[in-house]
Order: sequence, then C-alpha cells, then structure tokens
Amino acid sequence: MGSSLALVFASDEGFARPLAVAMHSALGHVSPTLAVEVYVLDNGIGNESRRRLRRAAAGREIRWIRVPPDRLVEHRGAEHFTSTSYARLLIPELLPRHVRRAVYLDGDVLVTGDLSPLFELELGNAPFAAVRDYAIGSTDRERPYFNAGVLAMDLERWRQTGLAERALAYADAQTEPLFWGDQDALNAVAESWHELDLRWNVQATVLRDIENTRTDLTDRLSRQRDDLCRTAAVLHFAGYHKPWIPRASPPATMRWARALRRSGWYGPGEYLRWIAPLLGKRAILAAGRRGRRRDRRRD
Repeated sequence: MGSSLALVFASDEGFARPLAVAMHSALGHVSPTLAVEVYVLDNGIGNESRRRLRRAAAGREIRWIRVPPDRLVEHRGAEHFTSTSYARLLIPELLPRHVRRAVYLDGDVLVTGDLSPLFELELGNAPFAAVRDYAIGSTDRERPYFNAGVLAMDLERWRQTGLAERALAYADAQTEPLFWGDQDALNAVAESWHELDLRWNVQATVLRDIENTRTDLTDRLSRQRDDLCRTAAVLHFAGYHKPWIPRASPPATMRWARALRRSGWYGPGEYLRWIAPLLGKRAILAAGRRGRRRDRRRD
C-alpha cells in the first residue's frame, strides 16, 4: 500500500520541457513531512524526455501511467490545447485506489509557495477545489467559472459523482468545438466545487492585461495585481503567452527561465544554447515595438 496523496501531471512530448519546470518547482514546495507520490499521465512522452524529467524530479520516483487514447476527446478549440488536456478528467480512474487525494498541476505553471495545504484541504462534499478563472466570469448556467490548471481532488468523491463520464459525454455531444476543451466541459457539468484563494492559481498572463476583461473579479484583480504576483503560491502561464515563446513576454518570464535552468532539463551548455537565441529574438521584437510606438507618436 502506497501513499494516499499524489501530485499529478499530464503531458505529451510537446509539453515535456515546461513540465520539468512545473514538476521541479512543485516538488521543492511540498513539505517533507508529507508522503506524496508523483504521477505523470503520459500521452506520448519520448524516452529522452522521460530521462530529463527524471532528472527534474531530483531523486523522486515518477510513476508513469499511459493514457488510453480511446478515453480522450479530439480537441479542436484553442490552438495551444491538445487532447492531452482531457487526461486530467481520468485521474481518479487511472490512479491506484489507495490514492484518496490528488493535486493536479498544468505543465505551464511555476510553483512558488508551499503546496502542502492543498493536500490537507477540507473539501466537504465537493469533488475538487479550484480557483476562479480570471478572464471568464461565469458558465452558461450563470455559475462562477473555474480554471482547471490547479485542482485539489477528492478522488472517491469524483468517481461517485461520475464527473469524468459526464464531462466527456458533454464534450462528445457538442456540434461546435469547446474552445477550452475539458475545462469548458467540466465547468458545464460540475454541480459543486470548493473555491480556492486566488493565490493558488495566479493566471499571470491574464492578470497583465486584466483591463481587457470584464467580469465581477476585474476590479478586485486590478487592485490586487502586484500583491497577487508577489504572494502567488502558483504562477500559471495560461493562454497563448508562454514564457518559452519569443514573441510572448508574460510577467515572470525570466523567473520561469531561471527555474528551467534549476530543473536540470538542460545541462549548462545546453541551457546557454537555448536561452541566448530566445533573448536575442525578444530583444529584436522589443526594439521593433519601441520603433512602432515612436512612429505613432510622430504621427
């Protein structure tokens, strides 16, 4: 019998490198007094990437679980999503039954605070806990819409409520693709969930441009923007603007880049060969933006 607590990720080959940052930073922020097993739901991670991820785990055992492809839904929504995102719905089905509580993290997060409280959180009758989405105010049923990038899950309760089956059936039944995939489906069918404090999933890229959104959270987020970035337990690079993409420059980009170096995904020489062209491309793009702003002022 293993631990009843699990830290869970899901990835394909395309997201293996950012997963190293998420995993390494998460394991560095879990109390050593908690016996936590580490699981990766694997939707096609190559052998070399597995080797690098084991290095990022810094001696912790990774339990790999192949995701049955017939249990996933073809994703045709937001272009940076893949069918792998649906794997998180299957966590209670795929993990061993001795695991009662799981904390799931997206691969595009950087953990900056102690995760331990999420493993011990009292959920009552709710099958999971999540943070409100910063950009999407409510579901079609006028209920608060949550972001599924950080989930504290009661696996038995999740199974009892049939959440995975109902969410997958909802996604399959849509004639138009769900833009946010399984997150939209889960929001559509979840009857109850426990709301976490905003610091547990600080959606940094949304927060940067929060004035461009309009929900009941917008004013609060605008006032608390600096405090949220400073006190975040989890920074989440949700959306298109990822810190490893040259044309994007989300908040805490260099913080993420330093975390990638610490993760061990790259050796020292490899890291320099990766970051030098990234910084060069960003400098060129930034110079272009400054030039366009000067031209507009002259006009």
